[in-house]
Amino acid sequence: MKIEDELLSQLREKYGEFNFNEHFDRIEECLNLRKEREWEKYTEGDYTYEGEVLKGTSIPYGRGMFYIQSYGIIYQGWFFMGAKHGYGKEIRTVTGGYIYEGEYSQNEFEGQGTTIWDETGWNHTGAYQSGDKNGYGFLQQDFFTYKGNYVDDLKHGFGEQRYGGNLLYKGMHYQDIMHGWGQADEGVYQYEGEFQMAAKHGFGRKWSDSLDYIYCGKFKDDLKHGRGILKSDGEYKFVMMYKDKAIIKLPIYNFENYMTRAVRRTLQSKAYYWRLMRFMLAQCLNKQDKVV
Repeated sequence: MKIEDELLSQLREKYGEFNFNEHFDRIEECLNLRKEREWEKYTEGDYTYEGEVLKGTSIPYGRGMFYIQSYGIIYQGWFFMGAKHGYGKEIRTVTGGYIYEGEYSQNEFEGQGTTIWDETGWNHTGAYQSGDKNGYGFLQQDFFTYKGNYVDDLKHGFGEQRYGGNLLYKGMHYQDIMHGWGQADEGVYQYEGEFQMAAKHGFGRKWSDSLDYIYCGKFKDDLKHGRGILKSDGEYKFVMMYKDKAIIKLPIYNFENYMTRAVRRTLQSKAYYWRLMRFMLAQCLNKQDKVV
């Protein structure tokens, strides 16, 4: 199965030979190709096809390969009634360019597959549905990685972002944005708590081991805002924050007794159980992620 063409030769030199023999037997059984087939090679305009077709027609049916010169597309794999269906590999050289290898359903990426975008260097391996990333996947570009859940091509649900092996963010996402309970590395400071549309919002804890600094309390629009406990210069204080500024500071002389009373009040609060359920959900999703 070979199409003699200058562009095809260049792509083979860049990306290597196509080889799908290991998948053929399994996919032929799955597709249940019962109708008679025959081998054919034909060209219509800038479209060239070589492979199996439905007997007596030019409809691709079974294993085959096509090349569209104007779009710079080469595909080799399985067809069902003229559509890419089953397992295949596709190379596109225009509009950014990409390589995809994996499962297809009616011309769409569907199932498990790997995509490499030539222009940006992004590399994704995981689940696809209707051509988009859907389900668990692993995305990488240079030193940046993301592993977690996708919905409609966007990070959605639990996921983990890293750069050079260092944690950037680990937690919940909503339509590609940090949203829900999560943990973030901000360089000198660390944060664990609630996010709302990428901003620290709700209850959280911000600390720095090198500066011996801890703030545990309320946040709003990425700023400390509301009641909290602040540890700075080795001293604990109850603070009332307003847009990152402490407008009230009350020293805590016996921190252990203060926390005992605070825990009792917290356990009597309905908001505590709501936050606890959200935290447990995030932990469960994290465990599922490790199992996968």
